[in-house]
Amino acid sequence: MMKRSWAVTPLAALLAALAIAVPFATAAEPQPGQVVNVGSSVWIAANGSQGKVRASNPNCYANREVLVKANGVGTVARAFTDDEGLWKANKSILYVKFSLPAKLYAVVPQDYQGTAGPIYNCLRSASRTVSIPTSAAEPGQTIRVNSNLWIANVAYQGRIRAGDDNCVSEREVLIRSDGRTVARTRTDADGFWRVDPSALYTSVELPAELHAVAGQVYQGTAGPIYQCNKAVSRTVTIP
Repeated sequence: MMKRSWAVTPLAALLAALAIAVPFATAAEPQPGQVVNVGSSVWIAANGSQGKVRASNPNCYANREVLVKANGVGTVARAFTDDEGLWKANKSILYVKFSLPAKLYAVVPQDYQGTAGPIYNCLRSASRTVSIPTSAAEPGQTIRVNSNLWIANVAYQGRIRAGDDNCVSEREVLIRSDGRTVARTRTDADGFWRVDPSALYTSVELPAELHAVAGQVYQGTAGPIYQCNKAVSRTVTIP
């Protein structure tokens, strides 16, 4: 049986020579003045006052400005990263800029870092959102406290309940009918309130619809400041 011999064609020989002579292509290095886009990420700690900026190039994580923002408020603090990308805001100053509970997140704005070589376009990034509970309050920090205002069927008594005792006692309560205040009083230490029934009933034309209102007030303490939110009761009908 004849053995088949394989001849090397001139084209095949040329391709083999090129494969040896030409090395694999490598990525071109950025040229001076060339703009290079660099993605960034910003991390925020659970307390909202510190974190870290990460990027593939040191020009985009060192000395970057970081904005701490509170939902519904906007920017409440500014900080700059160190050489490792770490940033920190003064928590005692930060916390008095918003009311608790609150949701915070960090933003690192877009920035251009010029060098002797390329120009680095450090892209914008936003962190996750963290929740700051009322238990994290600092002295001078404002804590929002919702209230619930109950009125009895007889309309001349009721009670305020709230998430904190500072928003229960000594709250002014207005009894209103047809858009006008017909009586007012204050709650006792347990949140109960009462007005004189005869004075109340003679101040309106029966039958009448009445409801109670407790306006928003601030209760200052040696620690946090309590923002006692406005509360409105149901409406009752006096025949």
